Amino acid sequence: MTSNINKKKFNVIKDIVLSLDIGGTNIKYGFIVNYKILLWGQLRIFSEISVYEICLLVEFLIFLYNKNFFIVSSESFESGMHDKRIFYKKYIDEYFNPFFVEMTKKKKYIEYFNKILNINIISFENYLKNLIEKIFINSNSFFILSNFYLLKNLKEKNIKFLAISSPGFCNNIDKLIESVNPNLPNISGLSFNTFLDLKIHIINDLNAQGYYYIYLKKQKNYNDEIIFIEDKRVKNENFKLNFHKKYFKYSKDNKNRDSCDIIIAIGSGIGGALIINDKIFEGFNGYAGEIGHTIIDKKSDLICGCGKKGCAETFSSARSLIKSFEGKFSNGEEILNNYFSGTLSDTEVKTVDEWINSLAILTGNIINIFNPSSIVYSGALIVNFPNIIKLVYEKLKYYTFEIFLKDLNLAIIKEGKIAGIFGSYLNFIEKEKKFY
Repeated sequence: MTSNINKKKFNVIKDIVLSLDIGGTNIKYGFIVNYKILLWGQLRIFSEISVYEICLLVEFLIFLYNKNFFIVSSESFESGMHDKRIFYKKYIDEYFNPFFVEMTKKKKYIEYFNKILNINIISFENYLKNLIEKIFINSNSFFILSNFYLLKNLKEKNIKFLAISSPGFCNNIDKLIESVNPNLPNISGLSFNTFLDLKIHIINDLNAQGYYYIYLKKQKNYNDEIIFIEDKRVKNENFKLNFHKKYFKYSKDNKNRDSCDIIIAIGSGIGGALIINDKIFEGFNGYAGEIGHTIIDKKSDLICGCGKKGCAETFSSARSLIKSFEGKFSNGEEILNNYFSGTLSDTEVKTVDEWINSLAILTGNIINIFNPSSIVYSGALIVNFPNIIKLVYEKLKYYTFEIFLKDLNLAIIKEGKIAGIFGSYLNFIEKEKKFY
């Protein structure tokens, strides 16, 4: 049976959307209306977190919003409460009891707790309180009011819309994550609609980043979001990436051709977003863009997190770079800092060169398939060491055709803290347009 909320027509100007960006170690959230972020924050999560627990957190965030928690507590914080854990605990304690009473009226949560979880050693009240304290009273959890005046003066308080971005295969029809994520093994296979009486749209996190990128391109300050940073950690020649103006003003020869932007995200894994004529290409089932699982060495014995061998992710990701040094370095930035400053051994330099070469192979394969107008890289390593892209570009001639490189734009986009929440919000708007 279709709930009344799913029949409600979304009004982009008036209706507030709670947007979630689920990551491996945290969930970012934002309350957004009419393309304006009222407030956004971050919750530190644990790897065992489940769909059930995420839904409980959504209920609590909406409850806090409706009770003006963010306004009241922020005003107190401004007056001198600077320890975030004390700050949260003071207000969480005040709001928990009425929230618990409200949740006891929602039978689906209680029934799931009693029948499915079957936790006999703890009551639902203690379970809920422990969950909230574990997530909210944490030094890595915070929120920022982005538009205090608008938030305080909004007449609409009833939140009925939820936008979600997450790693993995996101099924927007059934509102669930299909695939098992190694970092979050318990968030797949169960629909968010099992518990939440909200209108929901869900999208892969890289496609959400793609929506954010498309939005930025339309803004006057677009070039401020493209990285032209100098690699200040090292003294080697700096390399700046430039967008060609013709990208925005096509010549007569190009005016009837398709623009194609490919985002390559380099982090613990490899992700991608395909953007054709400023539209996200999601594929038949909405799962397109898994470029990290294209095979670049079928003879490799390295096993990817997906269970297959030879995936680009096992060669080209930041995690793969760190693993290749077998514990000598704790992070990729340390490795690249030593690489560019010339303090690695010859063998270690060769290891980094092979990593760069694997990224060039992946990029070349993508160029050969799509003939893109732009390749846009994201990820902390690339943002901090843009010279990596110069080295990748120098190797591309071995893996693609020169004619493809002639008009190709390369760029680095900032890993914006709000990219996921704002991108999933934009996806929500786009999906609602298709329905009405």
